[in-house]
Amino acid sequence: MSTTQEQWLQQVGSVLETLNQGVIISDEEKRIVFANSMFLEMAKMSAGDIIGRSVMDLYPPEDLDKVEEFIARRKTDGRAQYEFYIAQGNGGRHSTSCLWTVKGELSIASSFIAMTDSLGV
Repeated sequence: MSTTQEQWLQQVGSVLETLNQGVIISDEEKRIVFANSMFLEMAKMSAGDIIGRSVMDLYPPEDLDKVEEFIARRKTDGRAQYEFYIAQGNGGRHSTSCLWTVKGELSIASSFIAMTDSLGV
C-alpha cells in the first residue's frame, strides 16, 4: 500500500470508528485493508483474523456464486448494492448490506461493506 493510500485509510478509518455500523474496506484484489471495531464485534472476529484476507472468505460457501455475480454486475454498472450474510467467527451468520463501488481517484479501495446490527442502530 502506498503512503497516500495509508494516509487516506488512517483519515477514513478514524471517521468510520465513530459509526454505529460495522464497516470493512477492501482493495481492488478484494483483500480486507480495514475493519472498524463495530464490524469486528458483530462478526465476532479480531483484526488479526480479518485484515489481509479476501472478502470472499467472509461469505458462506452457498452464497459465493451470488456474490461473484454481484461483483461482476458492479464492474459493468460501476456500483451495486445487495443484501448478504457474513459468516461470524463463532459459526453464526449476520445480515449485511453491501455497497461495492469502483476505484476512487486514489485507486485506494474498490469495495465497502456495511453491516447494521440486529437492533437497526
